[in-house]
Amino acid sequence: MNLLAFETSIGNCSVALFHKDKKHFAMSDNKLMQSEELLPMVNAMLEEHGMTYQDLDGVSCTIGPGSFTGIRVGIAAAKGIKKVLPNIRLIGVSTLDIMVHDIANTFIKCQKILAVLKAYGDEFYTQEFSSDKISSSEIKLMSKEKLEKETNKYEMIVSNETHGLNCHSIDITALSVLNKAEKIFASIPNQNDISPLYVKDPSIHRKT
Repeated sequence: MNLLAFETSIGNCSVALFHKDKKHFAMSDNKLMQSEELLPMVNAMLEEHGMTYQDLDGVSCTIGPGSFTGIRVGIAAAKGIKKVLPNIRLIGVSTLDIMVHDIANTFIKCQKILAVLKAYGDEFYTQEFSSDKISSSEIKLMSKEKLEKETNKYEMIVSNETHGLNCHSIDITALSVLNKAEKIFASIPNQNDISPLYVKDPSIHRKT
């Protein structure tokens, strides 16, 4: 299996590749140039390992929550590859899901886990998970004030940043996407399309 993954919804653009039973990873130093840097990074990764797009069996990316612009960049790139090579499988993964999936199994003794991701202002995206890393609630928006009051209900909180909470910190990168996508590729053969996971309507902020 040759599987390509990229992450553009949180922070720096990153790319990962599963090829010949090995994982390869690259990350940009720039947080603001996902649309310009993603495909050159993918091309460089494939070339470095003697591959072309035709060698890929699947492409995976984050579908949200996260930066609305970043989500669109990743999904557009994945669908562009699919349009040219229709036999490639597309696998979309949630940023909250991959944080929980990346927790070491030795930590999973908790019956109630909360995944947290910063949204806008004082709001956070949250989702509950059980000890088997399966979501047990819908994704919700929660204010920081409410989140601070709710934390004692959970045995573990995971996030990509601490946010002043007692969190288990997990990096959200293309390698995280690849880890989750591998499992989906093997266990859910009919997943073959992706769409944005928007919890809140996209906002356009103009300078005044």
